[in-house]
Amino acid sequence: MKQLNLIPPTEQHEITTHVIEAAIKKLIQTKCKYYVVSPNGTHYDGGLVLAPEKVVKIRKNAPLKHPRGAVKKYYDLFMNYDMKPGDVCVIPIGGMTVGGPITADDIRGALTSQLSNIWGTNSYTSHVYKNTVQIMRN
Repeated sequence: MKQLNLIPPTEQHEITTHVIEAAIKKLIQTKCKYYVVSPNGTHYDGGLVLAPEKVVKIRKNAPLKHPRGAVKKYYDLFMNYDMKPGDVCVIPIGGMTVGGPITADDIRGALTSQLSNIWGTNSYTSHVYKNTVQIMRN
C-alpha cells in the first residue's frame, strides 16, 4: 500500500477501511484484477494495469486567406441566383481583398458550396475558362 496524489486525502473512518479490505479479499478470492484508491489516498494494487490518459490534441484552423465574406461579396456582384436550367453566369477572376487576389479556386470553392445549399447537389456545373469562372445551372 502506498500513498498517491490522485485525489486529495480526506479523513477516513475505520469502518470504511474495514469494508474496503473485505472487498479486496473477495476480489482476490475470485482472482479479479483491481486498482483501488481509498478516500484517504491509500492505494491497493491488484495487478490491474491502468491505461495512460489520452492526450487530446486541439486542432487549430489555418488562418483565413481572405477576410470572412470577402469572396462572397465579390462574386455576388456577378452571380444571378434566379437562373433557369441551361443559363450560364460568368464571373471574372481578379478581385482583390486584404489577403491578396481572389483566385478561381477561391471563387469556385465558396460559390459551389453556396449553390449546393440553394439549388441542391448536382444542380449546376462549374468551369474555369481563361480568366473567368463559368456556372451553368443543370
